[in-house]
Amino acid sequence: MSLQGTIAGDAPWAQFKLSVLLFEGTITPTTIEDTYGLERPAVTRAAKLAEGDLVELYDDVAFVYSSIPDGLPVVRKLSSTGASYVGRILSIEKAERMPTTEVSTVSAMISGKHLRVATVEMLGMSGMALIEATIPANSGGAHSIAVGAPTALAYDVSDGVFKYGTGTNNQLIPLTRLTGSTSVDVTGPILCGIGLKTIEKVA
Repeated sequence: MSLQGTIAGDAPWAQFKLSVLLFEGTITPTTIEDTYGLERPAVTRAAKLAEGDLVELYDDVAFVYSSIPDGLPVVRKLSSTGASYVGRILSIEKAERMPTTEVSTVSAMISGKHLRVATVEMLGMSGMALIEATIPANSGGAHSIAVGAPTALAYDVSDGVFKYGTGTNNQLIPLTRLTGSTSVDVTGPILCGIGLKTIEKVA
């Protein structure tokens, strides 16, 4: 059943609207013919998204707050199964730059500013906070606070700071990541969403 044109019963999913970058798969340069018959540069996106589509928080080692333009979180089309922090796209703006060669890695898309910007509403989100957190050095293997992994973020009442931990936090959700080290403590900013809720995905 299509809900197109149906209004009653629909309402905002959150109290807060969030600006994000859209990961839409490999970006391939091409050309299109305009209404005057002229060839103009364009791109195709392998997993193109549209207004109204559902998206989920996306994690990658490249998504460190200081490495992302304007510190924006990254979302993608829903994938696999299980619980995800989900939102829906309200509007989409163009990317800052159009690539001249095919781009397949998200780190290159971010550094080249090839990802489109969107406004989304994340289910249950009531606000946002930019915090500073510390990940202590771990010689046995560096820890990380990943996007969408709230239980790895805890508050140390002794030191008065946010730290890497193993807890049950589920209200302060990392929207960007912080990656630790095997030799030194790492301190840096993490953008967090407040009150986000998950949706269970099945196949």
